[in-house]
Amino acid sequence: MTNLKDEIKKQNDIIKENTENFLDNQRELLENITLNIPDATNKITSTINGYQKTNNDGLEKSLDTANKYQQQNINRIQSIYNNYVELQKNILITYQSVFSKFINKSYWNKFIYPLGYTDVYNDTNQNITDNKINAKRGINDFVFGYTETVNKCMEIAQKNYNHSVQKFFSFVNEIQKSYNY
Repeated sequence: MTNLKDEIKKQNDIIKENTENFLDNQRELLENITLNIPDATNKITSTINGYQKTNNDGLEKSLDTANKYQQQNINRIQSIYNNYVELQKNILITYQSVFSKFINKSYWNKFIYPLGYTDVYNDTNQNITDNKINAKRGINDFVFGYTETVNKCMEIAQKNYNHSVQKFFSFVNEIQKSYNY
């Protein structure tokens, strides 16, 4: 019986020792987790801050570029407006010169010299044709410039979108890594 009691006591001591070892291991594990939480929090915070800084930099760059292209568009529109006003002035000057030729030369001289009519007609026609060509050039320059601006804006927007998506996935990977450690 003493043997049995001793045996039970030994087993109880072994169980008690194993339980104490288990509890010590659990306490140590809990302490390690508690100690690592601030480090993980700091890593996540620094990763988030880096991601936000990168996104803010990209946003500022995009806004600066958009403002630059907007200013270019405003300048082009102003140029078209100025060209239109200049075209109207040229048309008025052309007709004024035609009418002044009529006034300066007598009515009878035109009947006597019909060549004068053709000269006036040719000059007027040439001026109108030149003005049309100049107006078309201005409009073509504007449309071409505007198309280039829109294409460039779209290209920059696509680059920034791709960059943001890449940064987001990097951010997610960093968070995943910090949780795995």
